[in-house]
Amino acid sequence: MRTSRRFDVYAMAEEVHLDDLADPSNLLRLARRQIELLFTEWALDTLRLYREIRPECSEGAALMAEALAKNPATMPDEAEVALRDALRRDPRRRVCLVELARLLSEADRLGESAEFYRQAIDAGEDDEEIWFEAAKVMLRAGQAQSADKLLRDREDQIEDRALLVETLAECRRMTERGPGE
Repeated sequence: MRTSRRFDVYAMAEEVHLDDLADPSNLLRLARRQIELLFTEWALDTLRLYREIRPECSEGAALMAEALAKNPATMPDEAEVALRDALRRDPRRRVCLVELARLLSEADRLGESAEFYRQAIDAGEDDEEIWFEAAKVMLRAGQAQSADKLLRDREDQIEDRALLVETLAECRRMTERGPGE
């Protein structure tokens, strides 16, 4: 089995022996840890090896997409293709929905971004920071009423009241001005 120094270092840190890397579940565990530590290039190496062994696995595709989306060296188009592939395999995978929404937002594709945020929230995303990101994208996309509804529907669950008030006030201002003003 081919291994690189990257596998040696992180296999030892994770108490996974190199012989154990022949087991695909250990490769996935190692890749998850590398992504958590933001060693995305190393995670991509691990996941490429995993995908050679188990190309059909949706978990491997999703982790590959997540690593690509978080890797600064990745081209946005490459990350988008990987995220869409992962979502084709598992349409309710929240981390991929959120990463694709962020990627689209950065590319000023706000309508698409807002839709992927909605899908992540519908799939059970409960991180209030994601709700606020979604609301901000909706505001930028001219969907103030959708942003207002999103936050009002979750008002009792939101801890950061100051941000809620600020976001709702912006929704009101945009609604009062009307579209395109």
